[in-house]
Amino acid sequence: YILEKLPVGAPIKSNEEWILYTCSLAKTRYNNFVLSKDNSKVWEIYYNNPAWADKNSIQLSAYRWTQDGTYLYLVPALNCCGSGFYAPGYFLDNYSLYRLNLQSGYFENIIPPSDKGYSFSISPNDEYLVYSENESKTIHMIDLRTRVEQILSLDGNYVLTGAFAWKPDSTKLYFSSAVNGWKSENEGISIFMLSINNMN
Repeated sequence: YILEKLPVGAPIKSNEEWILYTCSLAKTRYNNFVLSKDNSKVWEIYYNNPAWADKNSIQLSAYRWTQDGTYLYLVPALNCCGSGFYAPGYFLDNYSLYRLNLQSGYFENIIPPSDKGYSFSISPNDEYLVYSENESKTIHMIDLRTRVEQILSLDGNYVLTGAFAWKPDSTKLYFSSAVNGWKSENEGISIFMLSINNMN
């Protein structure tokens, strides 16, 4: 085993309390570890054989450390950079999302693996996750505190939704959706605003 030094994206690989690192065996199989900086805790992440784990040089990379220090969100990524997947669509962030509880070590899949991929985003206050599968006009909004999920489907001839962006106080969500025919320039892309308090 060797300790990989990955300067690309280094700032997101750690926060004030924890550091994420990866050990590799012959550069084909990777094990992720999350170590507290005082060396009191270490969590090893087990992938449970998702489809992406069979690909060489794929590992989990840090996506988001929550502000309260409770969770680390992770996504599949190449050892050096990028997602490691062919991206035929637009508004694509990744093909799955995982979460590690930094207090208990509990590791779970938050968005299931998909061959199509997803556009997704976590609100600045870490309370909400929004995602849409590629080639879909359905939006999933999950309250990450309660795991209650709301599903929104756009009216109209939309075929692709994503590019999520939040207002800094997490009260509003902005996103885009493409109308069927937009690739041939016969139609365009709409921009929507969603108010979180009343879901309008």
